[in-house]
Amino acid sequence: YPSLKDREVVFADFHTPKKRGIVSRGIIYINSNLYKKDPDFLRSTIVHEIEHLKQDIKGIKKVDDEVIRDAKSKFMKDFAGEREVGARARQNKFLESVGRGKDRVKD
Repeated sequence: YPSLKDREVVFADFHTPKKRGIVSRGIIYINSNLYKKDPDFLRSTIVHEIEHLKQDIKGIKKVDDEVIRDAKSKFMKDFAGEREVGARARQNKFLESVGRGKDRVKD
C-alpha cells in the first residue's frame, strides 16, 4: 500500500474518552488526550486506523455514521465484522508484538 506513506496523522482533543481514533477523508485523527502516557497503545491505534485505510483501498464498504449512531450495537454485530474485527485483530497483533498482550482490544 504505497499510498499510505503520504497519509496525514492529526492529534486532536475529541472531548471524549470513548473514541480513540478515526479516519476521515484519508486522514487519521487520534484522540490526543488518551495517549499522553502510553506510546504502545497510541501506536496500536494508528495500526488500527491504517487497517481501515487499507480496507478503503480494497473497497470494503463502510456504513453511514447515522446508521452507526442509531444502531451501534447492531452495526458492530452485523456489519463491522469485516472492517472492525479485522482492524482490531491487527491492533491486537501489534500489542502482542510489543509485549502488551494483556491490553488487547476487545472484539
